[in-house]
Amino acid sequence: SCSEITLMLSALARNPPPKMLLNLSVIRCVIHVSIPLNIETWMSGNERGAEVLLEYFGLGFAVPSAERMELILALSWLYSVRWAIGGMLMSGGLPLFTSIRVSLLHVIIHQGIPATLACIDGVPKELTFLDYTAAGMAVTAAILQHGAELQRFFFKVRAANKGKLYMSGLFGFAQFINHTGHIINDFSQAILHRSFLYSAVGFLAIGLLCFQVTPETITHLKTKYKEQYEVYAKRTPWLFIPFVW
Repeated sequence: SCSEITLMLSALARNPPPKMLLNLSVIRCVIHVSIPLNIETWMSGNERGAEVLLEYFGLGFAVPSAERMELILALSWLYSVRWAIGGMLMSGGLPLFTSIRVSLLHVIIHQGIPATLACIDGVPKELTFLDYTAAGMAVTAAILQHGAELQRFFFKVRAANKGKLYMSGLFGFAQFINHTGHIINDFSQAILHRSFLYSAVGFLAIGLLCFQVTPETITHLKTKYKEQYEVYAKRTPWLFIPFVW
């Protein structure tokens, strides 16, 4: 809401981030926002990087239809903008080169590879019900992942909430609903590009986020917030899917 944005800006004005953090945020924003500007050229421009790459692996190349290209570019912009915002909010916890590496890995795995898969000869060139389903999943993923993290960020920047654990908003439905959004996005790309191979990225995300990152984060929350996390765990016992898991 406007009031939350005003509070966030006033808090940042009183406690401006260090210069390194500002520089890092700018770098991450440039990395993410520059990707959609080059996706169309990669797929169908004069250089056709996707064609060269697919031919190297012995796969046929075909330029996607105009409507499929528009959908891919729209989803690429959605992904870039939300990760540019996420980068600004989360850069403070990562060293410089680690933060940049995370951004580069995300754009390669979640934008570069899917854009290449879209050009494989045999992928439907016209949009179907599956494509619109995949697009809906991608939008849902954006809301769950970065929508949740924005809510938490607005909570954290308020001085009155210093030292408090955020337990409401989307995080009130599941403790790691942001991870759920990440996984949904991976499978949306697999559906959009008809790639069983890319679904492996989704299963890899499940393995890393659910069975490595989540246990480590729970340990951290228990150590830092103690009784607050116990209350949160009782109120919201589900980790990823409300009433299921």
